Amino acid sequence: MTVFNKKQLEAIESKQDFTKRHIVLLVDDESPSLLNLADLLSDYYDILSAQSGLEALTLIQAMEAPENIHMIISDQRMPQMTGVEFLEQTLSIIPRTIRIILTGFAEVESVIDSINRSQIYRFILKPFDQHDMLLTVKRALEAYDLETQLRHSQKMEAIGTLAAGIAHDFNNILQSMFLSLQLSSRSLPTESPIKENLDLALTAGYRARDLIHQILTFSRQDTETLLPVHLSEILEEALQMMRATIPKTIEILEYIDPTCSPILGSSTQLHQVIINLCTNAAYAMRDIGGKLELRLEPVELDEPQSTSLQLKTGSYLYLQVSDTGVGIAPEIQQQIFDPFFSTKPIGDGSGIGLSVVKRIVQEHSGAILLQSEPGQGSTFQLYFPITRYSHQMEVPVIDFHPDTQRTILFVDDESNVVELGKAALEMEGYHVIPFTNSEEALESFRRNPDQFDIVLTDQIMPQMTGLQFGERLIEIRPDIPIILATGYSELKEKKTDQSLLVKAQLIKPFDLDELVKVISSVLEQTEQKS
Repeated sequence: MTVFNKKQLEAIESKQDFTKRHIVLLVDDESPSLLNLADLLSDYYDILSAQSGLEALTLIQAMEAPENIHMIISDQRMPQMTGVEFLEQTLSIIPRTIRIILTGFAEVESVIDSINRSQIYRFILKPFDQHDMLLTVKRALEAYDLETQLRHSQKMEAIGTLAAGIAHDFNNILQSMFLSLQLSSRSLPTESPIKENLDLALTAGYRARDLIHQILTFSRQDTETLLPVHLSEILEEALQMMRATIPKTIEILEYIDPTCSPILGSSTQLHQVIINLCTNAAYAMRDIGGKLELRLEPVELDEPQSTSLQLKTGSYLYLQVSDTGVGIAPEIQQQIFDPFFSTKPIGDGSGIGLSVVKRIVQEHSGAILLQSEPGQGSTFQLYFPITRYSHQMEVPVIDFHPDTQRTILFVDDESNVVELGKAALEMEGYHVIPFTNSEEALESFRRNPDQFDIVLTDQIMPQMTGLQFGERLIEIRPDIPIILATGYSELKEKKTDQSLLVKAQLIKPFDLDELVKVISSVLEQTEQKS
């Protein structure tokens, strides 16, 4: 039997596996009853005990994280204060805790009157049936866990929505930076030191764009396209980041086979997988130091191996991430990929890292395994199918030189983007008629639709979206080519025939080269069709 009183509180709170079992606080002034109930529950839960409401309150207030008490079972008839009075005082300290009251028949009426006020989950008549007691506790804590997971899910959804909104605004800021930096850089002589500084700032902007891309992926408002990538390059980049962040007491060893072929993947998501696994490994060695070893090499999976991994036979890249940390207990190894499961104390981990890793690996048609023993460290084994395609995809070079100057209708509610975009495109020889108001732009187009050769419009705007704006333009002039600029993926969700509405899509923030290339391509396609 494991019963923790006030003197043992510090020990239970400092345990690393503190969050693995529920904690139940038992309060009863009769020692035999207290011990019998503790003996019944202690095989399944960690037990804290007190023999009065005052002692229990002192215990709760002494805890660093009293919210870790998931259930309180209190006797009703006790000296100094009744069980109901005690439970009422816990409401302000641990509001989500499940409260159960034990009562004799004589006190039932007063307990019933207090159920709503004291937020009592249930009252149980004494003497109770042990099987019924265990079943009641089990079901209550299962409901508690489901509610906790729901709260986590809602919190992550809220964070994702917030992240998406921030990312949209940030993309517009970066868009202005990109165009401004490129305009300034191109106006300077090649040997100018200022040009070099501007180019460095632009490189930093590209990194910020990649970060926003990760935020959008996290918020599920951006979809990932799997392209041929070299996992070795992604691994090297991730390790460079880890070397700057993990303690010097942890040695990083890497073994990368130079013959590794590309795989179909998302660089952003694969980078996230490596960072998550390395971060967890570093956490497991944070107190004692150790070695973090990463190995990447090609392997061939035969029928037995592929069957056990639930993969097809063939060529794979094998990524191994090993540490010499504390290891993972066998009884929880099956749970570590579950959403919201964590062996870390509250505040040190969200419990979603490894579940995200597993999801990403599966979306890459791969597999992930764990080998670990307590005190011997952990090894994660990942398999990704090799692709026969080259990771360097040919990009067609557009060499379109129209005989006459082309006129662009440029619409974006951000004035900075419009001004800089106009200057950049005029530098490339285009005539630009800009608008920051879609309704004014529509009225201008309606008055003289034939003066425009192409339309470039933002998607997220007041009054009407870019797609709605485009639909209105098509009603006036069906052959007008439209390019949509957006930081999101609404086009993929549109059920109408997009090819009749939008000829190309630009993902914000785009640079000047991307902008000119897309416009030239669309104009060339339009010329060929006419």
